[in-house]
Amino acid sequence: MFFSENERTVLKYWVGSWAAVCVASCLFTVLTFLIDSSRFRYPERPIVFLAICYLIVGCAYVAGLGAGDSVACREAFQPQIKIGRMQMLSTITQGHRQSTSCTVLFMALYFCSMAAFGWWACLALAWFLAAGLKWGH
Repeated sequence: MFFSENERTVLKYWVGSWAAVCVASCLFTVLTFLIDSSRFRYPERPIVFLAICYLIVGCAYVAGLGAGDSVACREAFQPQIKIGRMQMLSTITQGHRQSTSCTVLFMALYFCSMAAFGWWACLALAWFLAAGLKWGH
């Protein structure tokens, strides 16, 4: 609607490339934890859970890039009035279960993003208790 086809393509690949970088870095963090979990003690443990959450979020973005418009929740609709070169896009809808892949990607993004926000709060609290109030080991 507000961007040209070229701008949407560039942005799609821009977000997809950053999502791939996110997946790689989070996968590195999780694999490092699995190799030697004793390195991640009390104050640093939420970092691993953050990495797991963002790994799933990054995978959802990469899957969305790979699947293209097939994961859109609703197909593009035709405008009622022709205005210049207006082009309609696929949209998100409420109350329709037309695409299972749309629902699965939304749930992965939503729940893992919310979990990551919670782990950020836990990490901030752990750092405050360890550094500010000297509750560390």
